[in-house]
Amino acid sequence: MNLRGKAGSPISEFRSGMYGPQYSIRFLLKEMKPKFLDLMSLIEDTTRSTITWLPKASSEEICTQTIACHIEVDEELKQSKFCIYTSWCSFPIYIYDANFGWGKPYWASGSGSTIEMVTLMDDKQGDGIEAWVSLKKNNMNLFEQDQDILAFTS
Repeated sequence: MNLRGKAGSPISEFRSGMYGPQYSIRFLLKEMKPKFLDLMSLIEDTTRSTITWLPKASSEEICTQTIACHIEVDEELKQSKFCIYTSWCSFPIYIYDANFGWGKPYWASGSGSTIEMVTLMDDKQGDGIEAWVSLKKNNMNLFEQDQDILAFTS
C-alpha cells in the first residue's frame, strides 16, 4: 500500500522501499469457499481500516506495527500453506524513469521469490497490469491451465 499522503507523519519523497505496515487477510478454504467478490470485500475492509488508523499513528507506532506484521507473517510462513499477494499498482516508483547511466529500462520486474507469492504492478505503458506469480511447480502447472486465468491473460 502506498502510504504517502495517508500517514500522519510526513514521509520523505526521497525514501524508497516499503514504509509502513503490511497486513494479513485470512480466510480458510476448509471453512468457506470464497468467491472473488468475497475476497475483494476482505481486502477492501482491511485496507480501509489501515488507512483510517494511519493518520492517527506516530512514526514509532507505524514502525512497531511494521515489525509486528513481519514477525507474524514469518511465523505464518513457518506453520502453514499460504500465498502472499502484493500490489505495486499506482505506486509512484517511477522505475521506468530511472537512468543509471545506460539509458532507461525497457522492462522492470520484482525479484523472484522462494515462497508462493503474487505481485501486481503497472506495465510500462501504464494501461495494463503485470502479475508476477511464484508458485510451487505442481501449483504453477494448475495455475497455467486455469481457464479463468487464461481468459484474462495475454
